[in-house]
Amino acid sequence: IFVGAKEDIFVASSGCLFKSSDGGKSFNNVQVLDSEISWFLSNNGFTEIPSTGELLFGEYASIWFNNQWKSLPYLYWSKDGGETWTKLISFFESGVNKHLHIVKYSNLLNCLFLTDGDNYKRLWINTSLTNFHKLNYTRRKSGWNLVNSLHILKGGHTSMVDGEKRVLFGTDYMGGTNFLVSTKDGKKFRSRIIPDPYRKCPIMNMVALQTPHGKQIWASLYIEAGLPSKSLLMYSDDDGETWYRFLEYNGGQHAVEIISQSVVDTNKLFISVLSGGKRSLYQISV
Repeated sequence: IFVGAKEDIFVASSGCLFKSSDGGKSFNNVQVLDSEISWFLSNNGFTEIPSTGELLFGEYASIWFNNQWKSLPYLYWSKDGGETWTKLISFFESGVNKHLHIVKYSNLLNCLFLTDGDNYKRLWINTSLTNFHKLNYTRRKSGWNLVNSLHILKGGHTSMVDGEKRVLFGTDYMGGTNFLVSTKDGKKFRSRIIPDPYRKCPIMNMVALQTPHGKQIWASLYIEAGLPSKSLLMYSDDDGETWYRFLEYNGGQHAVEIISQSVVDTNKLFISVLSGGKRSLYQISV
Protein backbone atom coordinates (compact mmCIF):
# COMPACT_ATOMS: atom_id res chain seq x y z
CA ILE A 1 0.00 0.00 0.00
CA PHE A 2 1.15 3.55 -0.74
CA VAL A 3 -0.68 6.73 0.32
CA GLY A 4 0.27 9.86 -1.59
CA ALA A 5 0.42 13.48 -0.49
CA LYS A 6 -3.15 14.04 -1.76
CA GLU A 7 -4.27 10.95 0.20
CA ASP A 8 -4.77 8.85 -2.93
CA ILE A 9 -4.33 5.18 -2.03
CA PHE A 10 -2.44 2.76 -4.28
CA VAL A 11 -2.58 -1.00 -3.76
CA ALA A 12 -0.82 -3.76 -5.71
CA SER A 13 -2.82 -6.99 -5.79
CA SER A 14 -3.22 -9.92 -8.19
CA GLY A 15 -0.75 -8.43 -10.64
CA CYS A 16 -2.52 -5.08 -10.92
CA LEU A 17 -2.15 -1.59 -9.47
CA PHE A 18 -5.36 -0.14 -8.05
CA LYS A 19 -6.04 3.48 -7.08
CA SER A 20 -8.60 4.96 -4.69
CA SER A 21 -9.37 8.68 -4.45
CA ASP A 22 -12.24 8.35 -1.97
CA GLY A 23 -10.47 7.06 1.12
CA GLY A 24 -10.57 3.40 0.11
CA LYS A 25 -14.31 3.15 -0.58
CA SER A 26 -13.69 2.22 -4.22
CA PHE A 27 -10.67 1.29 -6.34
CA ASN A 28 -9.95 1.50 -10.05
CA ASN A 29 -7.46 -0.69 -11.91
CA VAL A 30 -4.92 1.80 -13.31
CA GLN A 31 -2.10 -0.51 -14.43
CA VAL A 32 -1.64 -4.19 -15.25
CA LEU A 33 1.76 -5.50 -14.14
CA ASP A 34 3.90 -8.05 -15.94
CA SER A 35 2.97 -11.04 -13.79
CA GLU A 36 -0.04 -12.11 -11.74
CA ILE A 37 1.93 -12.04 -8.48
CA SER A 38 3.81 -8.75 -9.00
CA TRP A 39 3.71 -5.96 -6.45
CA PHE A 40 6.06 -3.29 -5.00
CA LEU A 41 8.11 -3.52 -1.82
CA SER A 42 6.25 -2.05 1.15
CA ASN A 43 7.50 1.42 2.18
CA ASN A 44 10.35 1.22 -0.32
CA GLY A 45 9.20 0.42 -3.86
CA PHE A 46 6.72 3.28 -4.51
CA THR A 47 7.46 6.98 -4.20
CA GLU A 48 6.31 10.52 -4.95
CA ILE A 49 8.39 13.55 -5.90
CA PRO A 50 7.05 16.42 -3.73
CA SER A 51 7.94 19.26 -6.11
CA THR A 52 6.16 17.80 -9.15
CA GLY A 53 3.75 15.19 -7.78
CA GLU A 54 5.21 12.59 -10.15
CA LEU A 55 4.87 8.97 -9.01
CA LEU A 56 7.21 6.04 -9.59
CA PHE A 57 7.24 2.41 -8.51
CA GLY A 58 9.29 -0.67 -9.24
CA GLU A 59 7.86 -4.09 -10.09
CA TYR A 60 8.78 -6.91 -7.72
CA ALA A 61 8.21 -10.66 -8.06
CA SER A 62 10.33 -13.81 -7.80
CA ILE A 63 9.29 -16.32 -10.47
CA TRP A 64 11.31 -19.43 -11.39
CA PHE A 65 10.31 -20.48 -14.91
CA ASN A 66 12.02 -22.79 -17.43
CA ASN A 67 15.06 -23.21 -15.16
CA GLN A 68 15.67 -19.48 -14.84
CA TRP A 69 14.36 -16.40 -13.09
CA LYS A 70 11.77 -14.38 -14.96
CA SER A 71 13.12 -10.86 -15.36
CA LEU A 72 10.62 -8.24 -14.15
CA PRO A 73 12.69 -5.14 -13.30
CA TYR A 74 10.19 -2.66 -14.70
CA LEU A 75 10.01 0.94 -13.57
CA TYR A 76 6.63 2.68 -13.86
CA TRP A 77 6.15 6.44 -14.01
CA SER A 78 3.07 8.66 -13.78
CA LYS A 79 2.77 12.44 -14.13
CA ASP A 80 -1.01 12.67 -13.71
CA GLY A 81 -1.47 11.47 -10.14
CA GLY A 82 -1.43 7.78 -11.00
CA GLU A 83 -4.30 7.78 -13.48
CA THR A 84 -2.04 6.61 -16.32
CA TRP A 85 1.40 5.02 -16.26
CA THR A 86 4.39 4.72 -18.56
CA LYS A 87 6.31 1.44 -18.36
CA LEU A 88 10.07 1.88 -18.63
CA ILE A 89 12.09 -1.23 -19.50
CA SER A 90 15.65 0.09 -19.36
CA PHE A 91 16.59 -2.02 -16.34
CA PHE A 92 15.53 -5.19 -18.13
CA GLU A 93 17.77 -4.22 -21.01
CA SER A 94 20.69 -3.65 -18.63
CA GLY A 95 20.66 -7.33 -17.64
CA VAL A 96 18.81 -7.39 -14.31
CA ASN A 97 17.60 -10.97 -13.84
CA LYS A 98 14.77 -10.56 -11.30
CA HIS A 99 13.17 -7.33 -10.08
CA LEU A 100 13.52 -3.87 -8.56
CA HIS A 101 13.81 -3.33 -4.83
CA ILE A 102 13.92 0.33 -3.79
CA VAL A 103 12.40 3.20 -5.73
CA LYS A 104 12.30 6.04 -3.23
CA TYR A 105 12.67 9.79 -2.95
CA SER A 106 14.97 11.21 -0.25
CA ASN A 107 13.78 14.47 1.30
CA LEU A 108 17.16 14.78 2.96
CA LEU A 109 19.19 14.78 -0.27
CA ASN A 110 16.43 15.81 -2.74
CA CYS A 111 17.11 12.87 -5.04
CA LEU A 112 15.79 9.44 -6.00
CA PHE A 113 17.44 6.14 -5.15
CA LEU A 114 16.81 2.86 -6.95
CA THR A 115 18.21 -0.61 -6.31
CA ASP A 116 17.92 -3.70 -8.51
CA GLY A 117 18.23 -7.42 -7.76
CA ASP A 118 19.33 -10.07 -7.70
CA ASN A 119 22.39 -10.82 -9.82
CA TYR A 120 23.98 -7.36 -9.88
CA LYS A 121 22.54 -5.82 -6.71
CA ARG A 122 23.23 -2.32 -8.00
CA LEU A 123 22.45 1.07 -6.49
CA TRP A 124 21.44 4.00 -8.69
CA ILE A 125 20.90 7.67 -7.88
CA ASN A 126 18.90 10.29 -9.79
CA THR A 127 19.72 13.86 -8.68
CA SER A 128 18.09 15.56 -11.67
CA LEU A 129 14.65 14.03 -10.89
CA THR A 130 14.20 13.65 -14.66
CA ASN A 131 14.94 11.21 -17.51
CA PHE A 132 13.70 8.13 -15.66
CA HIS A 133 14.34 5.98 -18.75
CA LYS A 134 18.03 6.88 -18.93
CA LEU A 135 20.93 4.89 -17.39
CA ASN A 136 24.44 6.32 -16.99
CA TYR A 137 27.30 3.94 -16.16
CA THR A 138 30.42 6.12 -16.20
CA ARG A 139 29.73 9.73 -15.25
CA ARG A 140 26.95 11.72 -13.66
CA LYS A 141 24.36 13.13 -16.04
CA SER A 142 20.61 13.61 -15.86
CA GLY A 143 18.77 10.34 -15.23
CA TRP A 144 19.95 7.33 -13.23
CA ASN A 145 23.64 7.26 -12.33
CA LEU A 146 25.30 4.03 -11.24
CA VAL A 147 26.75 4.11 -7.73
CA ASN A 148 28.01 0.53 -7.44
CA SER A 149 28.24 -2.23 -10.02
CA LEU A 150 29.07 -5.34 -7.98
CA HIS A 151 27.25 -7.05 -5.11
CA ILE A 152 30.50 -7.22 -3.11
CA LEU A 153 30.28 -3.42 -2.77
CA LYS A 154 27.33 -3.95 -0.42
CA GLY A 155 24.42 -3.19 -2.76
CA GLY A 156 21.20 -5.15 -3.02
CA HIS A 157 19.36 -2.88 -0.64
CA THR A 158 15.75 -3.72 0.21
CA SER A 159 15.08 -0.86 2.61
CA MET A 160 15.87 2.85 2.91
CA VAL A 161 14.97 5.65 5.28
CA ASP A 162 15.89 9.30 5.82
CA GLY A 163 17.50 9.90 9.18
CA GLU A 164 18.30 13.27 10.72
CA LYS A 165 21.59 13.76 8.84
CA ARG A 166 22.05 10.62 6.73
CA VAL A 167 20.19 8.20 4.50
CA LEU A 168 20.24 4.61 5.74
CA PHE A 169 20.03 1.46 3.61
CA GLY A 170 19.66 -2.20 4.58
CA THR A 171 21.17 -4.98 2.47
CA ASP A 172 19.55 -8.14 1.14
CA TYR A 173 22.02 -11.02 1.47
CA MET A 174 19.63 -13.70 2.70
CA GLY A 175 21.67 -16.35 4.49
CA GLY A 176 24.89 -14.37 3.96
CA THR A 177 26.38 -11.34 5.71
CA ASN A 178 24.24 -8.21 5.86
CA PHE A 179 25.18 -4.57 6.31
CA LEU A 180 23.70 -1.27 7.41
CA VAL A 181 24.85 1.29 4.84
CA SER A 182 24.60 5.08 5.18
CA THR A 183 25.44 8.24 3.22
CA LYS A 184 25.29 11.96 3.91
CA ASP A 185 25.76 13.11 0.32
CA GLY A 186 24.94 10.22 -2.04
CA LYS A 187 28.64 9.98 -2.97
CA LYS A 188 30.46 8.48 -0.02
CA PHE A 189 28.96 5.44 1.71
CA ARG A 190 29.72 3.90 5.09
CA SER A 191 28.84 0.29 5.93
CA ARG A 192 28.54 -1.53 9.23
CA ILE A 193 28.20 -5.28 9.53
CA ILE A 194 25.12 -6.75 11.20
CA PRO A 195 26.50 -8.84 14.08
CA ASP A 196 25.63 -12.41 14.98
CA PRO A 197 23.14 -13.89 15.68
CA TYR A 198 21.28 -11.62 13.18
CA ARG A 199 24.01 -11.38 10.51
CA LYS A 200 22.17 -13.58 7.98
CA CYS A 201 18.90 -11.65 8.21
CA PRO A 202 18.29 -9.03 5.49
CA ILE A 203 17.13 -5.62 6.71
CA MET A 204 13.74 -5.89 5.05
CA ASN A 205 12.23 -2.59 6.17
CA MET A 206 13.06 0.66 7.96
CA VAL A 207 10.87 3.60 8.97
CA ALA A 208 11.37 6.86 10.85
CA LEU A 209 9.08 8.00 13.67
CA GLN A 210 8.91 11.49 15.12
CA THR A 211 9.43 11.79 18.88
CA PRO A 212 9.70 14.87 21.14
CA HIS A 213 13.48 14.34 21.04
CA GLY A 214 13.86 13.88 17.28
CA LYS A 215 13.66 11.04 14.78
CA GLN A 216 13.60 7.45 15.92
CA ILE A 217 14.49 4.83 13.29
CA TRP A 218 13.02 1.32 13.36
CA ALA A 219 14.31 -1.65 11.38
CA SER A 220 13.06 -5.18 10.78
CA LEU A 221 15.58 -7.99 10.25
CA TYR A 222 14.26 -11.39 9.24
CA ILE A 223 14.53 -14.18 6.67
CA GLU A 224 11.37 -14.36 4.56
CA ALA A 225 11.89 -18.00 3.62
CA GLY A 226 10.95 -19.02 7.17
CA LEU A 227 14.31 -20.57 7.99
CA PRO A 228 14.96 -21.14 11.70
CA SER A 229 16.98 -18.10 12.73
CA LYS A 230 17.01 -15.34 15.28
CA SER A 231 15.20 -12.36 13.79
CA LEU A 232 14.88 -8.89 15.23
CA LEU A 233 12.85 -5.71 15.44
CA MET A 234 15.17 -2.91 16.60
CA TYR A 235 15.28 0.88 16.90
CA SER A 236 17.77 3.74 17.12
CA ASP A 237 17.52 7.13 18.85
CA ASP A 238 20.76 8.59 17.46
CA ASP A 239 20.49 8.48 13.67
CA GLY A 240 21.48 4.84 13.34
CA GLU A 241 24.65 4.93 15.43
CA THR A 242 23.31 2.87 18.34
CA TRP A 243 20.59 0.21 18.11
CA TYR A 244 18.37 -1.34 20.76
CA ARG A 245 16.63 -4.72 20.57
CA PHE A 246 12.87 -4.32 20.85
CA LEU A 247 11.72 -7.82 19.89
CA GLU A 248 13.81 -10.91 19.19
CA TYR A 249 12.01 -13.97 17.76
CA ASN A 250 12.46 -17.22 15.87
CA GLY A 251 12.09 -16.43 12.17
CA GLY A 252 11.25 -20.06 11.44
CA GLN A 253 8.11 -19.85 13.57
CA HIS A 254 6.99 -16.23 13.24
CA ALA A 255 7.20 -13.27 10.87
CA VAL A 256 7.14 -9.67 12.12
CA GLU A 257 6.75 -7.04 9.40
CA ILE A 258 6.75 -3.25 9.53
CA ILE A 259 3.78 -2.26 7.40
CA SER A 260 3.42 1.50 7.86
CA GLN A 261 5.20 4.62 6.68
CA SER A 262 3.66 8.06 6.46
CA VAL A 263 4.60 11.01 4.23
CA VAL A 264 3.98 13.22 7.28
CA ASP A 265 5.58 13.05 10.71
CA THR A 266 4.02 10.46 12.98
CA ASN A 267 4.77 8.81 16.30
CA LYS A 268 2.93 5.58 15.50
CA LEU A 269 4.29 2.38 14.02
CA PHE A 270 2.16 -0.52 12.80
CA ILE A 271 3.54 -4.05 12.65
CA SER A 272 2.04 -7.29 11.38
CA VAL A 273 2.77 -10.54 13.22
CA LEU A 274 2.21 -13.88 11.48
CA SER A 275 2.26 -16.81 13.89
CA GLY A 276 0.61 -20.21 13.70
CA GLY A 277 -1.12 -19.29 10.45
CA LYS A 278 -2.83 -16.28 12.04
CA ARG A 279 -1.94 -12.65 11.37
CA SER A 280 -2.34 -9.92 13.98
CA LEU A 281 -1.86 -6.15 13.76
CA TYR A 282 -0.17 -4.14 16.51
CA GLN A 283 0.42 -0.44 17.03
CA ILE A 284 3.52 0.94 18.71
CA SER A 285 3.51 4.56 19.90
CA VAL A 286 6.70 6.40 20.82
